[in-house]
Amino acid sequence: MCEAVIRRGAARTRHSCPRICTAHISPQPPVRPSPPGGPMIFPALSLLLLQLAARGTSAKAKQNASPSPRLSPLAEEVKWSASCSPRVALLRPNQDAMLACEMYAPSGTSLVWLKNENQILPQTKAPQRFLPLLPDVAVSRKGRRRSVPYLHISTDVYIDCASSKNQGYYSLKLTTPSRRVYTRNFTVILTGDRANPALSCYLGHRRVEQIPRIWQYARRAQGKHGESVLLPCRVLERGVNTTTTWYFRDKRLVPGFNGHKYQVQPSGDLLVLEMEPKDAGLYTCTVHNTLMPYLFDRVHTWLMMPKGRPTAP
Repeated sequence: MCEAVIRRGAARTRHSCPRICTAHISPQPPVRPSPPGGPMIFPALSLLLLQLAARGTSAKAKQNASPSPRLSPLAEEVKWSASCSPRVALLRPNQDAMLACEMYAPSGTSLVWLKNENQILPQTKAPQRFLPLLPDVAVSRKGRRRSVPYLHISTDVYIDCASSKNQGYYSLKLTTPSRRVYTRNFTVILTGDRANPALSCYLGHRRVEQIPRIWQYARRAQGKHGESVLLPCRVLERGVNTTTTWYFRDKRLVPGFNGHKYQVQPSGDLLVLEMEPKDAGLYTCTVHNTLMPYLFDRVHTWLMMPKGRPTAP
């Protein structure tokens, strides 16, 4: 038996309630073939250790970090990160945890979480369209196909004070602008060993809902000169009034004051229009509770542009 305790990044939850996750990892059984028409069966591995602390990395630390691999359009359009793979999670009652996944996908990709084939994220089933004019972005005036901007997307499903209601089959479904569909599957099983009550158990459901939580954002984005890119910052919809504020290089972006260069969408996403080399840099999305501003969530996105002269349209 192996037990691990991980504390989420301090920069991410400095003013919000801290989360401590414990993982009970069982020996991995052999892979069994799935019965015809039945659900997929995966090896028993813990998925509680997926990037719990990486999101809390401060902006200064990221600037000093080694450069990340360059993003590039892929033949398969979507490339799953190594931190996201099909697996089975064994949770203990009263435990706090997350299902997390990262992938590289073109801008304009819609993302949906399902549990037992029922949509759980986003809560509203309205169709998502990251860029309003995808055909104009994908094809130039001369008819040559352009490479659309790519995003390194991170997404989470929060499990607070785990109980039997959290058991089930979870699926992450991606639909690219070209209508290609990609799916990643997870299975959550509750064990009989009861853990010490997590912090969310003491706070209660109502208090936990007061904490803003961002469930989808982009760690990195690669744009192209003269085109537009949308940086996602999606917060859980819980009936709590929240305010989303974007910063570029630590300077607040005020819609209207910064001209028509930046547009904050109703979903909280930031649309950067007609990108130029000066638009590359660190963008920060902060979502706080309007009535209790000390409760907030914050993520960082690096917007990169390829070097060299821009390609003529």
